[in-house]
Amino acid sequence: MLTFATLTLTTNLDALLDQADVTRGSSYGVVVQDAEGHIIYDRNGGARLVPASNQKIFATLYALYSLGTDTVPWTHIWSEPDAIYVSTNGNPLVKQSDLKAIAARPGWNKNRPVIISQAYAPGYPATWEYDDLPNRYAAPVYALTVDNGGFELWSEKGKLAPVPKEFGLSVKHHWTKDKAKVYYDPMRRMLTVVGSLPQERTMQDTLSIPRPDEAAARFLGAEARHGSQLPNREPDITLSSPAATMELVKKCLQPSDNQLAEQLLLMAAHRQGPLDKNSPYPEARERLESFARLVVGLGDETFRPMDGSGLSRHNWVTAAATARALGWASRQPWAEKYRAAMAAPGTGTLKSRLAGSTFQGKTGTLSGVVGLSGYLRTADGQDLIVSIIINNSVQSSAKVRELADQIVRTVENAGSTGTALVYSEGTDGNSGALAQVLPH
Repeated sequence: MLTFATLTLTTNLDALLDQADVTRGSSYGVVVQDAEGHIIYDRNGGARLVPASNQKIFATLYALYSLGTDTVPWTHIWSEPDAIYVSTNGNPLVKQSDLKAIAARPGWNKNRPVIISQAYAPGYPATWEYDDLPNRYAAPVYALTVDNGGFELWSEKGKLAPVPKEFGLSVKHHWTKDKAKVYYDPMRRMLTVVGSLPQERTMQDTLSIPRPDEAAARFLGAEARHGSQLPNREPDITLSSPAATMELVKKCLQPSDNQLAEQLLLMAAHRQGPLDKNSPYPEARERLESFARLVVGLGDETFRPMDGSGLSRHNWVTAAATARALGWASRQPWAEKYRAAMAAPGTGTLKSRLAGSTFQGKTGTLSGVVGLSGYLRTADGQDLIVSIIINNSVQSSAKVRELADQIVRTVENAGSTGTALVYSEGTDGNSGALAQVLPH
């Protein structure tokens, strides 16, 4: 028998969900459990739902499992008389300044082609929506990249600030008296701004670099080419990442960085064996799903990954599977570091939410999707896991997030009146049924 302090948690959560406009006609799952997987509350926990950025929980856990916490990504560079050679298995934090510093070295000749050898180069995942692709949050995925695959478009004194020529874009501004609008087609590499630009320095948009691998190469040399043959000697330069795996996980989870999630997924999958360079996702998804099933212990038909970030609308997962994955993470040697890498009130995507709460976790938002999954501590000191996924509500995302926050606070307040719920263990040792309500 397992005892958990609560303010008649089941009654309170049921009442909250039953009375909310947010849940009327929507699909949703809410699960509360402890670290060992004993279920305290389950409302539609087995429903398969689109997770949005709660998907990043699975990608980052897989990365920590496959890569370890302290793996430092790298990029190797060779300078030969007739060409520059670049090789990487994924190094997502490379910046323009890193590459410019190499090209500025004494004797460096930029009038040479750059031969790129990289572990994966899918570009845009096949299940991403076309309308997302111009945006920085949907930057294409390459093992060799620069500036996280995206850039900011600025204007000043009524003109567009220069976009680096290495990005390979055609940039035009057509003046009209109307407020400026940005039209960007990354496939055709055409960027056009129509309208009047302000005099003060203003960011107009955040956009994706069409081919960040080739852009990175052009910062080093004259043109980008692709190949697999490398010089048979030690590299002249090794560009090491400023962040190892756990820090990359933090940089991914707290601001909900889609590019880092995809990079972590593919880096982790590649560590387990070579990938089809141009089409790595089928095998990467299979390896992620195998990790979830064989290592984390998720049941069949509870998790279908299509990407690492959750930007795909074709992912699905259950709230119960998400809670179980967080429970698995809480039993790992790096559990505390992982919790600290997640968003919390005042930081990351929870900067303006859940003030004063103990919650640490992952948010998720897409059109018609809100997720909130993570860890909290109840009023009487119980460490619990909660997963909330809501799809297809007709209410605004803000109102759906408000309900998710209310659920977290309701669970967090459990035990504040000195009552306790007693649960019996389920037949599988991971689920339970309410037995009775007893005083402390």
